[in-house]
Amino acid sequence: EAWVVSGAPTGGGNYTATSENWNGTTWTNSSANIIARGSCFGDGSLTEGWVTGGQKATGVSGTLLTTEHYDGTTWSAGASITEQRNSGTGGGFGDRYNSGFVGGYNGSAKVSTLSLYKGIAWSTGTSIAQIQSYNTGAGTPQNAMTALGTGNTEHSNSGTYTPKNSQTYNGTSWTITGALTRGRTVGTGGN
Repeated sequence: EAWVVSGAPTGGGNYTATSENWNGTTWTNSSANIIARGSCFGDGSLTEGWVTGGQKATGVSGTLLTTEHYDGTTWSAGASITEQRNSGTGGGFGDRYNSGFVGGYNGSAKVSTLSLYKGIAWSTGTSIAQIQSYNTGAGTPQNAMTALGTGNTEHSNSGTYTPKNSQTYNGTSWTITGALTRGRTVGTGGN
């Protein structure tokens, strides 16, 4: 079972506040999330999902601080993140009660911050060794990884990307573990 939320519709346009559930065979519409957003962070199971940050709807400047929890049927408000961030392409890891995300863009610069969540409040953890945005994440806050994305000097629309190092996290510190064979951005990964 899985879920997806928000994003831009096919052909472009404004972000939508919609979600869908996957039961292993088909996708079905579920309830709308609270705030339409794109380029956000999120992860979790069908009954313990979360989404945070991201860009506001087209024509509205700024980045979101809000978090939403998903129980497989409805969305509810969670705690605000400590720093505005987008460009996550779903790059979170863990479930609603033990989660985190790293990297992204705060509206003026790419960031290396690790944000951790226990379902009540966000805290800041150890920064990644190499700044990345449009990156992906997988694992748990005690055993995580991030890969893909653009570095500190690359723009996401440049068309060329230097292969980025994957980085692993052991709950205390990040370690650069090796470069991907191809440079890429706006991808996703999984456990």
